[in-house]
Amino acid sequence: MVIVGAPQQTWPTVALIGHPAYLLEPAARRWVHRELVRAAVRLRDTNGMTRGLSGMSRGPGLWWADAVLRAHVDLGLHLPFLRQADSWPDADRVEWMRLMGRAGRAPLVYGATPQPRSLIACHRAMIDEADELLVVWQPGARGQVCDAVRYALAQGRCPVWIDPEQQWIHRPAADEWPTFLPSPAEAAVSAQAEMRSVRNRRDGQPGTGQPGTGRVANTGSYHAASRPVRKN
Repeated sequence: MVIVGAPQQTWPTVALIGHPAYLLEPAARRWVHRELVRAAVRLRDTNGMTRGLSGMSRGPGLWWADAVLRAHVDLGLHLPFLRQADSWPDADRVEWMRLMGRAGRAPLVYGATPQPRSLIACHRAMIDEADELLVVWQPGARGQVCDAVRYALAQGRCPVWIDPEQQWIHRPAADEWPTFLPSPAEAAVSAQAEMRSVRNRRDGQPGTGQPGTGRVANTGSYHAASRPVRKN
């Protein structure tokens, strides 16, 4: 993974916000997972990362938390709501519990149930705490990740964009981001729909040991070849 920025820049705390993995194609899941593992090591060695923040979303949030721990960096957790993984397939729920047990301190929690305001508060708190922000965002997608990008830009922050569709990584300038983002009105409507989808989705049969087609733990080794990463 290539992070745009001079090597002398120091980012002690790096946060990641991304779509739930069931919104990503299988090849994109594998690519994002690999790149996050590489990013954690690069950010540690080149930019002085000593703490990685994760909201523990299914897929990118879990992969980033795992990558941070593999790099022997302190893991900080921000959970949008309690019992976040209860309805997940077994493989993802087990991974969530494993990572929770290895965090350096108790997580910050923003709600008791999956409400849009809890996820918004979680994302904004991570952005406020972090020195650098990574976003796994599908081009043109509306919803909570789009809202997080808008909030970061309003705070004078330009996230690093991990594009799972094109499989490339770059940092658009502040005046470039609006050309990629949907209109604020469309994003607000879609954010409500996204949270309803999170509450209603059932990608497996929790407790049966039989995950459904949405299984995305990706805890094994990486097999797919990665496409070349383009950079600005």
